[in-house]
Amino acid sequence: KTRHNQQVALFHKLEQIRDRLIEQGDDAVPEVLNLWPDADRQQLRSLIRNAKKEKEGNKPPKSARLIFQYLRELSENEE
Repeated sequence: KTRHNQQVALFHKLEQIRDRLIEQGDDAVPEVLNLWPDADRQQLRSLIRNAKKEKEGNKPPKSARLIFQYLRELSENEE
């Protein structure tokens, strides 16, 4: 049960970080780099740009999902 709660908490944390990245753009990237120093700044910036374009164009949030996946990979590599 506790493991499940930890996973749910992590999921929500990653969602919040993803949403901040999309809303704030490059200004939010240092937060990710502080949490995961091995994160690829260029990859993140590219995903953020694409996610913003998709959001503005009312397109499916493919890049937002990719950002979430990338953040999850970073957090799993940390364990």
